[in-house]
Amino acid sequence: MDTVQTSDERTYAERELLRMLEEAEENVRAGCIAPMENTFSALRDSLLQRKQQ
Repeated sequence: MDTVQTSDERTYAERELLRMLEEAEENVRAGCIAPMENTFSALRDSLLQRKQQ
């Protein structure tokens, strides 16, 4: 019975991974991504502005 449960858990994990990959591909196609450097720069600027207030 443990083997079946492990197999079911693996199947669930694989399906979840595929769902996340499909969602990520949709985001890329829709242009909902930005370079990491830009994201961190914007975050850094936001934090510095808060600190100055």
